[in-house]
Amino acid sequence: MTRVIVPLFLSLLILTVLVPGVAEACAVCAPTDEEEVRTAFIVSTAFMTFFPLLVLGSVVWWIRSRYKAMS
Repeated sequence: MTRVIVPLFLSLLILTVLVPGVAEACAVCAPTDEEEVRTAFIVSTAFMTFFPLLVLGSVVWWIRSRYKAMS
């Protein structure tokens, strides 16, 4: 298994370094003047920022409520 993974990893690493234009997938890599695209990037960034915090807060709230119920 390692004989396959190491060459594959090295190949992907070399391709990433030599051909960075293929990886243009962020708002900074492909600037645009379209308002819809900018709004989509802002909304998706906000979602990816706040959703994990919401999940963590929900878990903490659930554990706290369970603890209070047991007391």
